[in-house]
Amino acid sequence: MISVPSTISLVKPLSKLKEMVAKGQRRVPVILTVRFQLTQRRQDEIIAELRQFQQYRQERQPLGAMTMGSTFRNPGGFFTTAEMKENKQAAAWYLDHLNGGTLKGFRIGGASVSEKHPNFIINDGNATAK
Repeated sequence: MISVPSTISLVKPLSKLKEMVAKGQRRVPVILTVRFQLTQRRQDEIIAELRQFQQYRQERQPLGAMTMGSTFRNPGGFFTTAEMKENKQAAAWYLDHLNGGTLKGFRIGGASVSEKHPNFIINDGNATAK
């Protein structure tokens, strides 16, 4: 039996379950029931916040390009953007600083590393696994 706190943050990527798996714990709890506590907000506030998230992603990620999303997992067991920036542990940071340069725009065949975010590999339609 594993003891789990009664409240678990499931905000991506702060999931307690992901943290347990990342720390190598072999036995993790299975969620059988969930109770949500929601906060009522005005529709215009929600829409404004969603637009901010959309703009943030559009500025930093190659939306619309053929990718499979983030390619590499962040090393180091850090789960917040602040922790990764402080400790330079984000996969994108490593890709941006390999050999004193960046991999942004690096291409092999039909696959290239995104100019916006190096953790996205773009398939121009001709990339193969060979």
